[in-house]
Parts: sequence; structure tokens; C-alpha cells
Amino acid sequence: DPGTETDPGTTTDPGTTEDNSGAQTSGTLKFAMAAPMTGDGAVMGMHAQRAIEFAVDEINSNGGVAGMQLEFEVFDDQALPNQALIVAQKIVTDPDIKFVYGHNNSGCTLAALPTYDKAKLIEISGTNSASD
Repeated sequence: DPGTETDPGTTTDPGTTEDNSGAQTSGTLKFAMAAPMTGDGAVMGMHAQRAIEFAVDEINSNGGVAGMQLEFEVFDDQALPNQALIVAQKIVTDPDIKFVYGHNNSGCTLAALPTYDKAKLIEISGTNSASD
């Protein structure tokens, strides 16, 4: 019966698939992008957003991640540590957000990191250089 097979990657219900472990996957994998979208560092934030849009489009057009489409929401930290903390507090209140890409500077990351740690949310950044 099509639609009820249990081989990895086959459809079991519309919008639902099984991965190699047999766990069903569907829907979206949402993440946050935290970067300066206004202020002195806005150019860096806009470039990061364009790069993420390109990557997400490419990944989604090739089936997504484990059958889920990527989706992201942009948060403006203005390259200010106090604003980064406010952004982090907003991000952790959304249970659909599974990880954070950002912040674009070490000061913002260090301000936001305790909030992400407490919420057990992973943060990824390729632009920080602090040794703390």
C-alpha cells in the first residue's frame, strides 16, 4: 500500500517521512540569525542574511535536512552587546527555533551566550575571535 511503507525515506503520510532510524520527519527546521541589521555593522548583517538565504534555498531545493525544509528568522542585535542580550531573550522564547547563527562579533556573542546556554540552544558563529 503506497504511503504506508516503512523503508527509510519513504512517505508514510502526506508531509511526513521516515529517516534511517525510523523516526518520522516533516515540516520545517527553524533557526535564528542574529546580526547587526541596522547601525554601523548593518552591511555585515545584510551580507550574512543574503548568504544564509542562498544556502537555505539551495538546501531546501535539494530536499532539506532529514526531509525538513529550513526556515530562518532574522534578529537585529545592532552590533551592541545589550541589544544582543535582548535578542537572545526573544529567540529562546520561540520553541520552534532549534539553533542560532550569529552573532557577528564577540561582544554580542559573549552577552547572549549565557541565555542560549540556559535554554540549551546551540549558537554557531564563524566571525567571533574572543578566547573566552
